[in-house]
Amino acid sequence: MARPHALWSYTIAGWSGFYVMVVELLSGRLIAPSFGNSIYVWGSVIFVFMLALAIGYLLGGIYSQYRPSVVRLCGLLVAGRLHRRAKQKRVAHDLLGRAAEVFDANPAPVWADRARDERRRVGLRPSAPDGLTPTEARVAALAAAGRTNREIAAEVFASPKTVEAVLGRVYRKLGVRSRVELVAALPPPGP
Repeated sequence: MARPHALWSYTIAGWSGFYVMVVELLSGRLIAPSFGNSIYVWGSVIFVFMLALAIGYLLGGIYSQYRPSVVRLCGLLVAGRLHRRAKQKRVAHDLLGRAAEVFDANPAPVWADRARDERRRVGLRPSAPDGLTPTEARVAALAAAGRTNREIAAEVFASPKTVEAVLGRVYRKLGVRSRVELVAALPPPGP
């Protein structure tokens, strides 16, 4: 059901449209004897036009409360496809995700599946978690303890280059630039 303030606005619009039509019809009938039948006909045409317009606005407003425009829904999907083909992965990923949500909210499972398929085709890797992964936490703790990259690599069974890459991700996630700042940014080790 429509919201109460929406019903109130529809009522006001309907009655005001009705009053405008009545005034135009009456003015056409009152002026018609003086100027001939052409004004009466003109008033009748305006009356029918205004009646159709008011009904169209009211039905369109009520219909838009419950069913979003098919053009708008498909527009999200098409825009996502275009951005994907233009290699704008982040924008395409966001648009196709919104399209899938909207299609799920408005029972359109076929279109929702299409949007999810397109989103998978974008090829965007899932974003990193906000916190540190267990491997990142272990490497960060060893680096904060004062070990070198070679010593850390030997302990975690990885190459020094891998340790450098992991430390780079840790620095970005924690917003630090050196091992000294890393020691301050890490929580104190538990017992």
